[in-house]
Amino acid sequence: MVQHDTQGEVVFLHRNAKKLTGEVLYRPVNYHIEARKRIRSRLIKQGIHKIPTEEEVVAELKIMKKRLPPTLEPAEPDGIADQAIWTHMLSFRKDAPRSEYKVKSFSAPPYFPEKQRCYGEREFARSKYFDMQRFADLSFSGLETHVRRFAMEAAQIRHG
Repeated sequence: MVQHDTQGEVVFLHRNAKKLTGEVLYRPVNYHIEARKRIRSRLIKQGIHKIPTEEEVVAELKIMKKRLPPTLEPAEPDGIADQAIWTHMLSFRKDAPRSEYKVKSFSAPPYFPEKQRCYGEREFARSKYFDMQRFADLSFSGLETHVRRFAMEAAQIRHG
């Protein structure tokens, strides 16, 4: 979300739907169920059809807990935990009628995950009332990276 002053200059940016945590988000895993599934799969490949023993499950759990669970979001190339989401800035034209200012919510696969909402004008190329700019072309293009890094540093401080 972008807020402009009365002259149309950007004064405030914020991430509405994707809050910064500074931490990698992991998919919840029921380790006991996953351990049993992994053991059964190995046994079946060997032609053995039995229920895993508690000792086998405990041994498998020790192996599994040495690895991190799958992440909810793909890793960012810069190594910062939170996803970079500011790719484009949609601006309402100064000369457009205010009655045409309508912020829509939509998903935009394959560019963004199905569950992630985008806000603005989906068919911006056809819009007479909005302009689109790439964040990479703006003077403050590196701002999101700095904010994401600060969030990650804060999380590291919080967890000691």
